[in-house]
Amino acid sequence: MEKEQNQNRQLIEDVKSDIKYFLEKRKNLFFNECDFQIHLAISLKESRKKYDNVYVEYFVPKNKLENYVWDSELYIDIVVEKAGKFCPIELKYKTKEVSKVINRFGDELKDVTIIKSNGAHNLAKYGFWKDVQRIELVSKKFNNVEGGLAIFLTNDKSYLNSNKQKDTYSINFSIANGKHQKNKSWNKENNENKSRPDFEVNKEYHIEWNDKQIGETNFYYCILEI
Repeated sequence: MEKEQNQNRQLIEDVKSDIKYFLEKRKNLFFNECDFQIHLAISLKESRKKYDNVYVEYFVPKNKLENYVWDSELYIDIVVEKAGKFCPIELKYKTKEVSKVINRFGDELKDVTIIKSNGAHNLAKYGFWKDVQRIELVSKKFNNVEGGLAIFLTNDKSYLNSNKQKDTYSINFSIANGKHQKNKSWNKENNENKSRPDFEVNKEYHIEWNDKQIGETNFYYCILEI
C-alpha cells in the first residue's frame, strides 16, 4: 500500500513539475480557459515524462461520490494516467481585459480584445476551492487516485490580496499567499445561492503564488497540491 501511495505522489510531483515548465516557457497569451486547458493537455501528452494517457473533460458520476454537495455533474479538466495511477487536474483562468495588435489571414488588426474581463471575484475563488474539494472526494473514492492539482492562472493581481475586512462576504474563500482554513462558507447566516453551498476541505492548505510574464502581460499562478 505504501509503495502504491508513493507511486501516486510521484506522479503528482512529476505532473506538477511539467505544468510549471509549461507555464514558465509559455510566450503566447491564452484566449480563455478552454485554450489554456487544451494547450496544457497537449503539452502533457507530449511530455518528456511520457505519460500513458491524458484525458480532458473526464466524467465522474456525482452520485458515486460521498458528500458531493453540488447539483452539477463532475467533469475534471484534465486527468493524467501513468502505470495505472491517475492525477486529476482542475484549472481556473480568470483575467482582466487585454487588447493588442494581432495578425489574421495576413492582415494586421489593431486594438483587438483578445482576453476578456472576468467579474465576480468571489465566485472565482469559490470555484477554486470547489475544485480542491472535488479532487479530495475523487481521491477518497478511487484507490488509484491519491490527490491531484488545482491551478489558478490570472493577470488580475487582486486575487493575490487578502480580504482584510472580517465582514467580507467571501473571506473564507480567499486565495492569497499563505495558509487557509478548512471552513469554506459564505460569511453570512443564510446562503441564498443554492448552487454554491458551504463546504469544508480536508485540511489547511498553503498557497504560494508565482509570477510570469506572457507576452507583454504580467501573469500570476499557483499550483496547489491536494
